[in-house]
Amino acid sequence: MPKSSSELVEYVRRHLDNKKKDTTEGTYALSEQISYPPLFSLLAKDQQQDALKQLSALPLSTQQLLLNEWQARCLAQQIRNPAGYLFGMIKKAQQGAFRATHLAQQSKG
Repeated sequence: MPKSSSELVEYVRRHLDNKKKDTTEGTYALSEQISYPPLFSLLAKDQQQDALKQLSALPLSTQQLLLNEWQARCLAQQIRNPAGYLFGMIKKAQQGAFRATHLAQQSKG
């Protein structure tokens, strides 16, 4: 435990610096192994980062299928909140409840 006021200040400064380093979130880059649909680039940068972070917990094949399905559904239906819809699909995939339809296969051709 620090004894003098200058030691106390230094202790607090080091402690706060360590906290800042521990809580800083990394940025997530687009994977070169995934073909991102054009609709993904229209999301806000923070939404893209959040989606990439959540997608990174899924296998690459699931990520690709999910993104293809998301774009196909957004183009085939009137989705008012594409970002919210994507996050909902990611959540279902993380829970094992995501099921792709034929829409993603049709959009590839």
